[in-house]
Amino acid sequence: GVAATASPSPAALAPSSAPGVTVENVVLACREKDADRLRSFVATPVSDEDVLALFARGTDVILKGEMPEARGDRATVDVRLEVRRDGEIETVERLWELERGADGVWRLTELPDCY
Repeated sequence: GVAATASPSPAALAPSSAPGVTVENVVLACREKDADRLRSFVATPVSDEDVLALFARGTDVILKGEMPEARGDRATVDVRLEVRRDGEIETVERLWELERGADGVWRLTELPDCY
C-alpha cells in the first residue's frame, strides 16, 4: 500500500547516507589534513593545490554544530566551526551544499571552506 512506499527503506536511514555524517567526516578530514579522505567526500574533482591551499589557512578545526536540510538528492547544511589559526580561535558559520550520488553517499558539491 501507500504507507509502505512512503516510509524510507532501511538503506535511507543508514548513517552513511545522511548529509550530517558527510559533514562530520569532512571536518575530520580537514582536521587531520587528509587530502585523499577529504577528496572522497567532494563530488567534483579537486586538485592537490586547492586542498593544500585550504589546509594552509588554519591549524585546526572543530565542528561545533550543524543543521542539515535535505530535499531529495540535494541538501544544504548550516555548519558552525571553531577554527584555530595563528594561535587564535574563531567561530565561523558556513553554508555547505551536498548532493547524493548514485551510490547513495552524500558529497559536497565543491571543496568546503573548512578553515
